[in-house]
Amino acid sequence: MENQPTAARVVDPERMRQNLDLSGGLIMSEALMLELGKTLGRQQAHDVIYEAAQAAVVEGRAFRDLLSESEDVQAHLTPERIEALLDPTQYTGVCALLAEREAKRARAVARELA
Repeated sequence: MENQPTAARVVDPERMRQNLDLSGGLIMSEALMLELGKTLGRQQAHDVIYEAAQAAVVEGRAFRDLLSESEDVQAHLTPERIEALLDPTQYTGVCALLAEREAKRARAVARELA
């Protein structure tokens, strides 16, 4: 198969943000669960966030509204903290850990090849 030219890729920050917002905050459920887990415990935090996420989808309601209505969430997170946790620009999960691990592995392979 011939090498086909690759189309130029352009980063469109506005479109990226639109894509992140498509889930209405659901994409940030992990960040919320981890933060809530610090006080509620992992399993209970998972259950609380899971129920809110399911209700958001089934009832067609905003995830942030359901979180704000949850007594378990209200008892441990302020409205400002909820908003901060719903901001996808503030959370990368374990990306840094994975990048560091793979960079270390790449350096080891490069040393072996040298």
